[in-house]
Amino acid sequence: MQQNNVLLITIDCMGTDKLLRENLNLPFFDELKKKGVFFRNMFSSTSSTTPSIASVLTGHYPQQHGIISTYGYELSSTVKTIAEILQKENYYCSATVSGPLKPKTKISRGFDTFIYRAPQKIFKLGRFSLRFKQINSIRKGIFNSFEEVTSRQSRNWFHWIHFLDLHNRWRQDISKSNLSLYESAVEKLDRTLEQLMENVDFDNTHVLIVADHGHYVKEIDGARNGFNYDEAHGFHVYDLLTRVPFLLISPHIDLKNKEEYSNTSTIDILPTLLEMLGIENKSLPGQSLLSLIQNDKGVSQYQEKPIYLQACGAILKKQGLPNLHSIRWKNWKFVKTNDTDHFQPHLYNLTQDTQEIENVYSEHPQISQEFNDILSVYMSDKY
Repeated sequence: MQQNNVLLITIDCMGTDKLLRENLNLPFFDELKKKGVFFRNMFSSTSSTTPSIASVLTGHYPQQHGIISTYGYELSSTVKTIAEILQKENYYCSATVSGPLKPKTKISRGFDTFIYRAPQKIFKLGRFSLRFKQINSIRKGIFNSFEEVTSRQSRNWFHWIHFLDLHNRWRQDISKSNLSLYESAVEKLDRTLEQLMENVDFDNTHVLIVADHGHYVKEIDGARNGFNYDEAHGFHVYDLLTRVPFLLISPHIDLKNKEEYSNTSTIDILPTLLEMLGIENKSLPGQSLLSLIQNDKGVSQYQEKPIYLQACGAILKKQGLPNLHSIRWKNWKFVKTNDTDHFQPHLYNLTQDTQEIENVYSEHPQISQEFNDILSVYMSDKY
């Protein structure tokens, strides 16, 4: 029986810059890219997990979906998740997640089955406690739940999996002499994905693979002025923290082994999926990517727009620093905060300064003002 299933895989801490490093051996992902369209310049709404994932699931920016930091917020009742939309289309909706993606965030809305596994077990011994990483049991649960879902033949299904395997707090560090610990974890994840997806029926399944945000690794990226962590994310809106890989595979799109270089946003993922499934979309701020990738005559309805980014990680709160708001557009990036005592506006020329080191805000007052006006609209939620 012809089915229209959907598999969404989100991967914690996998920036595009890290995935495309030439020293990595990723045979499965390289083969997987040949099955669909790989977006090289997609940007997450934030550089932290919970708000970024909420944007993928709802197609909205944090001000609209309500989760404006990693912890302490829940999904607004005014937005719908992928699961809520597909459940009305008689889909069986399930998820296996971990990390900060707890049911109390309300991102579990619409799922028939929502399995959350804590990333660690804590055993308290008087004043002391022992903590054990649970990445192996989480991975086992992912495989078991996916096997159960794929056995369903009588009903379309939507299944979401979130991998924590690259997160520096939770991963199992297995080093190789020529690779960093992070890079070794990326190669291991490639093998895990191959095992997971060996039974995927690509003739009846849409596959979407995307990261929640990028990740700073000092050993790879070098030292950042004023930042003393070996690995982290959520502290800024640098491209290395917000540029994420997105792979789209669909039985209904006759495009294989294609790479798309246009700047896109993770809020475009849900409109794209809905168009692929033939489901009406009237209220989402993002755009479907289908016209972009099915552009045979050089004309596309997709319009590159300013991309709104946020840094709102728990790491900022711990340091007493404000959240950052940003617009990335036309090879410029403008960054500001409401707290000018701690952070003055920044403007980066991304053509000349790909590492986003030199602040040229005062040298380009007209561009700075233009981008400040655009950003004010996004921050006021009037877009």
